[in-house]
Amino acid sequence: MLLDHGIESRGSFIVGYPGETVDTFMETIDFINESGLPYYHPYLFYYTGNTLVHQEREALGLRGLGLAWQHHTMDSVQASRLMSQMPERIDHSFTDGQAYVEEIYKLLRGAGYSPPEIRALFRLKRALQLSIKKSQAGEPSSETETILRELENRVR
Repeated sequence: MLLDHGIESRGSFIVGYPGETVDTFMETIDFINESGLPYYHPYLFYYTGNTLVHQEREALGLRGLGLAWQHHTMDSVQASRLMSQMPERIDHSFTDGQAYVEEIYKLLRGAGYSPPEIRALFRLKRALQLSIKKSQAGEPSSETETILRELENRVR
């Protein structure tokens, strides 16, 4: 509905919060894919002793600190691996890893790009990232060159 009214949006998601499982992670992937969100940003659960979840640490099996934790249903390594799979599993929404999409968006809007042009650039960047990942896995592809040429055509 936001896009229908010309409002760009971004969803933020915590991966690995106590109780999260691979199944609930996949539900998040499905939600992002079905929601129409143009942008999303995943955050790895960060555990500190001054959070409400700390009060339930024993029941949740929560141990560790910061970004190195585990609980009954997941640990930070598994959550990090799941996060790394998000760009491959989410095909109509974009994240730029640790950068904030809204900052990039504002810069591009200031340079005269329209919201649809920005989404097209982000889609191409995602395609480029996936193509490079495939190439690193030993699958040579001319796809990367094609994507780079398309990016050159769209960049002012």
